[in-house]
Order: sequence, then structure tokens, then C-alpha cells
Amino acid sequence: MILSASSSPVLSYLSSDVYSDIGNISENRGSISEEELMKSIVEDSLNSSIKMTIIIGVVSLIGDFIDYSFGGLFSTRALYNFKRKYFRTILSQELAWFDSTNTFEFSSKIQSQIEYIESGIGETFNCCLYEIFSSCLLFIFSYLGSWKLALVISSFLPVFILLGIINKKINIKENILCKTNMGNCRGGWRRNFL
Repeated sequence: MILSASSSPVLSYLSSDVYSDIGNISENRGSISEEELMKSIVEDSLNSSIKMTIIIGVVSLIGDFIDYSFGGLFSTRALYNFKRKYFRTILSQELAWFDSTNTFEFSSKIQSQIEYIESGIGETFNCCLYEIFSSCLLFIFSYLGSWKLALVISSFLPVFILLGIINKKINIKENILCKTNMGNCRGGWRRNFL
């Protein structure tokens, strides 16, 4: 997870070095020999950045493969253990419990709850961890690159958080309206919500 999450911040950091070198060329225009020297510096920086990008791409590919493979294996094993314990619990009930409980309704409720757990343990958990690692590394690399610019951009962070909360509330209300309309939510939720 750390390998795949670190690829984007590291690539951004490497590209920022190349961009700053290109910016130095445009600022330091003088004699032809100075321009040629700056162009050779940018070419060297660009070539090393391309090599590092290829290496980071390969490492990210390997990290993504390992992440999705072991994430799927983890969720499958966790669900298997959960279903096995659930089945043992059901079998350990007394016979009178089966007479007083509608087993079809009970099993359908448990199956829907298991599907929620499965979606939460599977890709959702992996995506959440990926975003947390990636965000932390983006903050670290942005402050390493230019702490003044990163500080100015971080001042807008509360606005982004507020917009994210509003977006989440809209999505939750949309899902509730879609469930109450039995899946018939082709734009009608906007009229009901707004």
C-alpha cells in the first residue's frame, strides 16, 4: 500500500524539480553560452527524471499488484471466518429458537449485512488507506519542495474539507432517496433534495 500510494507524490516532486529548472532558464536569459549551459542542465535533469519516472512506475505497478492481491485475500479470509462463526452460532441455537424465528427473514437480513461488510473490507478499506497514505506523503513532499507555497495552499484546506462534507451529505441523501424510490432516481432526487 505504501509503495503504490507513494508513487504519485514522488512523481509530483520530481516533476516540480524539472519545472523549476525550466523556469530558471527563462529567468536567466543572457548570453548564448549561459543559455546553452542552462539547457544542458535541464536536459540532464529531464533525463534523470524520465529514468526515475520509469523506475517509480514499475515499483508502483508491483505495489498495486501486491496491494490488490493481498487486499482481496484479506477480505476473502475475513468473510470466510465471519460466515463460519455465524454458521456455528446458528447451529448452536436450541430447537425452540427456530420455531420462534422466521429463518428466511433472518438469513436474508444477515446476507445483506454480510454484503455491506464485504464491500467495506474489500476495495473501500484499501482505497481509504491509499488516500490516507497518499495525502500524508503529498503534504510531506509539498513542504519539502516549497514550504511557503505549501503553507499558502494549506490555508484553503478548511474550504476543501467543508466542500467534501457537503458533497458527502448530498451523496448520503441521494442514496436514501434512491432506496426509498426503489432505485428510480434519474434526476428526481435533485428536485426532492433541493
